[in-house]
Amino acid sequence: MAVKLDRWEGADEHSRDEAFAELYEASYPSLVKYCRGLLGGAADPEEVAQEAFLRAWTTWDRYSTNRPFWALVATIARNLCMDHHRHARVVSTVLEQRAGELTSAPGANFVRGPRLSISSMSSLLNVSKFTPLSGYGFPSW
Repeated sequence: MAVKLDRWEGADEHSRDEAFAELYEASYPSLVKYCRGLLGGAADPEEVAQEAFLRAWTTWDRYSTNRPFWALVATIARNLCMDHHRHARVVSTVLEQRAGELTSAPGANFVRGPRLSISSMSSLLNVSKFTPLSGYGFPSW
């Protein structure tokens, strides 16, 4: 899909906002498709596209108007998609490490089932049975 307006050519603030609105409307569907291809179902492509346009808006004053707008917004979107994949990889690695630490911990006896009984909880926590000491106890009123 070709973008009908690909550059901003305006001097005042009002035309700047209108130009960005036109660029947004023309580029948004294509950018969502682009993000969907890069993410592959790992995240919401519409959310990434919105974030890319938000960042493009914040850098709009520093962006050269003789360069294509699609280059700016597509580069931002690609970087956001790469960040998402990188973050997902780090999270899965950390979760796998934590799961490995829990299963390989010495003396880890996990009780599976819907409920834990007092005896299974005490064995799980390695709590020995308390024996009353002579001379100590609760007063009987």
